[in-house]
Amino acid sequence: MLRLFIIDDNEIFRAGLTEILRPEKGDFEVSGSGEPSDEVEAFCTAAAPDVLLVHASGREMDKHLQIAGRIKKKVEGTRVLVIAEFTDIDYLLKIAASGCDGYVHSGISGRSLVRIIQNLGNDVYIFDRTVIDKVLLLEDERRVVKRSELSPREQRIVEMLAEGQSNAAIGKELNLSAGTVKNLISDMLKQHRFKNRAQLVKSLFS
Repeated sequence: MLRLFIIDDNEIFRAGLTEILRPEKGDFEVSGSGEPSDEVEAFCTAAAPDVLLVHASGREMDKHLQIAGRIKKKVEGTRVLVIAEFTDIDYLLKIAASGCDGYVHSGISGRSLVRIIQNLGNDVYIFDRTVIDKVLLLEDERRVVKRSELSPREQRIVEMLAEGQSNAAIGKELNLSAGTVKNLISDMLKQHRFKNRAQLVKSLFS
């Protein structure tokens, strides 16, 4: 049986979450809950729960994540599941970087939450698809190609792309066929993992 502990400022939220999870007492039990504080941190550390549920909300999010992180370091085997209503990429990256074992949106259904808690107990990492999509998008936006990574010819091709030149016009200047230019551009996109020419140009001139 998995032992759970809930951390949140809101007593109503803690009580509601406890009630949602109560029918699943055959699989796990809520061994305690409380507001984020030194006392609750000490109690939770002593209780050594299998899964720590943390509601990361508003301005107190950093405090909640810090307490959860300390408990996780002190109690070997404790898994941390963050419940939050955030979809902003900066908040999501903070949650992902906090060392937690999973994140779900607060709009999740009770049945889905139960399934996720059970999976966490089996050493499965759970992250809302929202997190994955936004992190991947951020990686695309932040990917930068340095000029030193491109040959002089490749640099000139990208410069001419930025000027709006066609493959044929680029080829004419560089004594290449339009097909060769197209292949060179395709190779650069593949090598530097860009989806299109606009991303390549933006990266080089950002």
